[in-house]
Amino acid sequence: MNNTKFNLDNVKKLTKLESELDLNMAQALAGKLRWMAKEDASLVEVRKHLKSLIKTYEKEHWSDDAVISDDQIDESYKAEHLVALHSQFITLRKDAIQKALKKNGLKQKDLAVLLGHRASYMSELMNGLMPFSKEDIVVLYRLFEIEFDVLMDPFIKMATRDRITVALERLNKPQLKLRERDLFPA
Repeated sequence: MNNTKFNLDNVKKLTKLESELDLNMAQALAGKLRWMAKEDASLVEVRKHLKSLIKTYEKEHWSDDAVISDDQIDESYKAEHLVALHSQFITLRKDAIQKALKKNGLKQKDLAVLLGHRASYMSELMNGLMPFSKEDIVVLYRLFEIEFDVLMDPFIKMATRDRITVALERLNKPQLKLRERDLFPA
């Protein structure tokens, strides 16, 4: 994931979910970890940690119907949409890589060897739990001719979006703007 907060290494350090986007990211990751933990027992504790964070956030923000606002519901829908777009990107990238591997008579474990990774780490990369390095992406492009737009996460972090928005206002360039689908906070 481009969202560094929810990279597998960082999620263990999370003490609280801060937003609807965090909640949706945590839920999506917990879902992936449910089936991945069957092959990698080290992921069980990470999933338990996420489930605890999710439960705490939902209790704090969604347990009292009287205080749930329309803005909160809108934020939740937007977050759900962004997470779905990111998930779609991960699936398309994974499919392209698997197709290239099959075409060349290789398996995912062979790709791990080519990229210099452990098989379990390769699985984390393929499933979007960890980000591919720039070098990994270039190797995939060069070896298999998979286009960069399929390999590289196309989303812009919220902090970057905010900086660009302010800069465009200062430059007085209202015709230039980022679209919702361009965004993905980290």
